[in-house]
Amino acid sequence: VILGCAHRGPINTLYYAQQLTGVKSIHTVLGGSHLIHASEEQIWLTIAALKELSVQRLGLCHCTGLPAIMLIAHEFEDKFFFNNAGTRFNI
Repeated sequence: VILGCAHRGPINTLYYAQQLTGVKSIHTVLGGSHLIHASEEQIWLTIAALKELSVQRLGLCHCTGLPAIMLIAHEFEDKFFFNNAGTRFNI
């Protein structure tokens, strides 16, 4: 799933993508999660939901915010990468 800048929340966007497509599996999430102004509680709820969705790769951008990036990177380890301009990855 490619997020622009998920102003409605990345999890809401992922649930909506599942609803539209009927596909429950979400392998990779790329783009902006817009967690830059989220509380620590909201960041942890987002992490829990991403784990529940069994997301295998997370390439999140600048609007995620440094506090959220640090927590998500720690929780997802090698499944996470910072997705800045010019990033290349294999599908």
